[in-house]
Order: sequence, then C-alpha cells, then structure tokens
Amino acid sequence: MNKKVLFSTLAAMAIVVIILINFNQETEFEQQQKEYTAYLAQHPYAKRLSVTREELKKMPKKDRPDLAFEQDFLKTMDPKTKQLPQDRLLKAINYGVEMKRAASASKGTQTSINWESRGPKEVSGRVRAMMFDPNDTAGGTVFAGGVSGGIWKNEDISDANSEWSIVYPEMSNFAVSALTYDPVNNNVFYAGTGEGWGNVDAVNGAGIWKTTDAGVSWQQLSNTSNYRYVYDMIVRAEDGVGVIYAAVKGSSGQGIFRSTNQGATWVQTNAPSARDLELASDNTIWVGGSNGQVYSSTNGITWSTRYTSPLGQLGRVELAIAPSDPNVVYGLISSGSQLGEVIKTIDGGTSWSSSENSSALSEPKDATDNGIPDTDFTRGQAWYGLIAKVSPSDKNRLFVGGINVFSSFDGGSTWFKISNWKGASSDGTEAYIHADIHGMAFNPKNTEEILISTDGGIFYSEDSSILPYFGS
Repeated sequence: MNKKVLFSTLAAMAIVVIILINFNQETEFEQQQKEYTAYLAQHPYAKRLSVTREELKKMPKKDRPDLAFEQDFLKTMDPKTKQLPQDRLLKAINYGVEMKRAASASKGTQTSINWESRGPKEVSGRVRAMMFDPNDTAGGTVFAGGVSGGIWKNEDISDANSEWSIVYPEMSNFAVSALTYDPVNNNVFYAGTGEGWGNVDAVNGAGIWKTTDAGVSWQQLSNTSNYRYVYDMIVRAEDGVGVIYAAVKGSSGQGIFRSTNQGATWVQTNAPSARDLELASDNTIWVGGSNGQVYSSTNGITWSTRYTSPLGQLGRVELAIAPSDPNVVYGLISSGSQLGEVIKTIDGGTSWSSSENSSALSEPKDATDNGIPDTDFTRGQAWYGLIAKVSPSDKNRLFVGGINVFSSFDGGSTWFKISNWKGASSDGTEAYIHADIHGMAFNPKNTEEILISTDGGIFYSEDSSILPYFGS
C-alpha cells in the first residue's frame, strides 16, 4: 500500500472516530437541559405533596399566592444561575426611564396613560419596612415597602379611608426590606431591598436605593448592586454628616457596611454579621447579630460584644431600645427557629437579665391559641417573624410580635396578649391583626400612635396605652 492510500485510510478512520465520539458525547446545551430538568424536579417549591385531580376538586378554592409566586419564579428565573436576574430588571427600568424622557421631549407625544384603581381595595401583602415622613409636621404621612411591591405612601394614616399610592412605579417589583432617612437632611431617604430571612417566597434585592427629593424619585446606588439582601439600615448624625450603616448579605460577603458620603462609597466594618440595627438616643449603635449575640459601638468603627446567648442553635437577635432611656435595651433571641430567650439590660449592657435564669423576665405565652405552644409564641417562626419596640413615653412598656402581638407594662415581667390573627376576642382585649408580625413604628409626632406591619398589611392604633389596643 503506497503512502497516499495509507494516509487517506488513516484520515478517514480518524474522522469516523471523531464523529462517533461526538455522536455519543452530550453537547453543552444537552447537559444544561438535563441539569435544568433535574432542578425543576427538586426546586424549593417542589416539596409540596402532589394531589390527584379528584382531591383537587374537593379542596376549598382559596387564594393561593404561594402557587402564583412559584409560577412567576419558574417563568422569570435564569436557568443557569437559578436566581431572579435583578440586574437585568434594573437595566430594563433604566431603559424605560430613558424612553419616557425621549418621548416627553417629542412634541405631541403622549408619555403616559392615567390609571385609576377599581379594586379590590381590601387587599395587602407582607410589609417589613415602614417609616413616618420626617417632613410631615402633622405626622400623618407614612411610607411603606412591600416585599415584592415597591414603595407606597399614605398621607393620612389615621384615616381608614385614606388610600395608598405607589411612590415610584419603576420600583414596583422590588422587595423593599428597610426604609430610613438622613437626620441631617430630611429630604434624603434610603431603601434597602431583598428579603433575606429564608422564606421560600423571598425575592432577592438590587442593593440600596436613594431619594434626594423626599421620596418622589429614586436611584440605585450602583456600588451596592451586589447587596442581595439588606436586613436593616440606620443613618446616624456624625459631625454634621449623615453616616449610613447597612446590615447586608451579598456576593461580597455579609456584615455591616458604612458610608460617610451619602452612599457614594462603602466600607465593610469589622462587625460580625447582623440582622437588626438600632440607634439609641445617645447615638450608640446597637446590633442584633445573626447568631445569638448583641454588639454595640459608639464610633461606628469598633464594636464590642455586649451579650452572647448560652443557648444552642442560635439565630437572629431582635433589639428594642427605650427612647426615653438609652441604657434600657431589650432583646429577643431565636434558638432552633423558636424564641429562645428574652433579655434586658438597664445599665447600657454592663449586666443582663434573661427569661432563662431570672424571674424579672418572662416569655409571652399564647394561652388563647391552642395551635401556638406556651414555650414559643412565634410557633417555630422566630427566624421569619420577630419584632420588638419600646414605647417612646415609657421605658417599661414593651411590645413584641411573633404570630400575634403582646405587650408588657412592667418591663417584660408579665405579658398581655393584645391581638389575635383568628379574629377579635369577645371581651375586647384582643383585636384582629393579621398573623406574622414583622415591624412596629411609633409616630414621632404623636407617640401613642403605633403601626404594626404583618403578612397582611399594616394595622394602626391611635392609642397604644389602653385596651383595646388596636383598630384595623
């Protein structure tokens, strides 16, 4: 066999081998298809029990927002990252804003269509962020953030017929988890996005947003785009400057990030991971950690550990500081998804009492709901719904929320149940408030007015000092 014939034969054999290898080898696209198919069978929402068509017909036809969210998640997530691509949503928002500007510059162009709500009116969802407008001298205007519904505004929260309006439609799909304002410049607000508490229907965030016109228009702080979850924020006046502190978790790590130039740049502090930030009247920053610890700082740079829970399986810590006495601090510490202990200091963190080892403190007991154990008023949801707030006028009057709301008039020794998610009590001591309590806010202009935010919207009371406490 001459060399040409031999070479041609070997080349043909090589081509056949390559074809056979490629034929039996999965393409990258086919491999991605297999991975995605496997993910669809095991995604976070796939743990529901399957039902037959007959069983489905027999079920009461109730609203199922969980199924709607599942469908929306599967339709909008990126198959590669298994996440909702918030960065692409931001690009779309910016593109839409530019298109509106271009359209408004053209003569005779209709730039928007006016819409009026036609109901249903009595519908609301989960709210974690609330803020009384610092620019309203009457104290009636409130901003609120939905966990996937953007920022809303009510100009007279005391009026049951006062309607909410969307503040910035371009943010209407964002999960707003925190709202705060600059005490040095009250026209500057900040909104943190991303609900990072571990619930299956949580929506990732797109960093921190800022307004300089008291909430009319908002812009993303671009250097926070990798902040997937913003748990809490405060702004502290330091030498005439509003310094921002944000408890976040993102691709660059988690902890407390600090900005001294209104969000232009950020520096991560050496504080551990945090879930709750509180500012005392003496300007001390208090931090509820993510693992059963309490921290504080007077300069915002160095942090001191003030309390470490002795319990196991520790989780988030929620703090409440008495506005009338910065030395009085309360804490709710979760352990194994339940409320582990209630703690309190009256000397600024030098010494603490605990419901675990002191008769001076106790945990709320939900005696009127047989579905909630006496040992855990959060019903295993301390990781999800847990909040505390002290009355501005009385350091011993404390409000806490889990499934329902409880109040103490003696600094946490005894508790009164003041709300019931199943309906108001016949004796009038328990008002109806939707289940799963996430936020509380007192009106700084009228300190007896209080707001409670829940999985079913916001509830209001004009006088938190008497029974019955709340009116829906």
